[in-house]
Amino acid sequence: MRQASNSVASRPPAIDLKLRLALRVAALAAICFIAVAAYTLFDSDRVAKAKASRIAEIVARDISLQQSRAQWVSVSINSTPDLQGIAALMEPGLCIAYRDNTGAFRQGVCSGAPADEMAAPRNLRVALPGHLSAG
Repeated sequence: MRQASNSVASRPPAIDLKLRLALRVAALAAICFIAVAAYTLFDSDRVAKAKASRIAEIVARDISLQQSRAQWVSVSINSTPDLQGIAALMEPGLCIAYRDNTGAFRQGVCSGAPADEMAAPRNLRVALPGHLSAG
């Protein structure tokens, strides 16, 4: 009888299998979430770099075309190129700057959000204090 009670006392505590399974499922879900978040970040970075590279190529071609046109018409080659036409093609939030051969800033253009995205929705009204209207 003593031997039986000693063997029961020396056994390690029972492990709850439901808890272990829940912990493993939670760990697997966390690993999957981290993997998907990392993939999304790297993919969006790759797409943003590709867009910026494409826009840089378009800007370089346009500036080269403008310089060729200036040489053809015998206008001063040192004139600043027109970047406004390029700004219409750019993604919102991007900026381009033109620097001369010495590195001095000559011109810069930034593209903002399109006008239709900047406007407030029609059903939204802003009431200023003291200017409340019944409506």
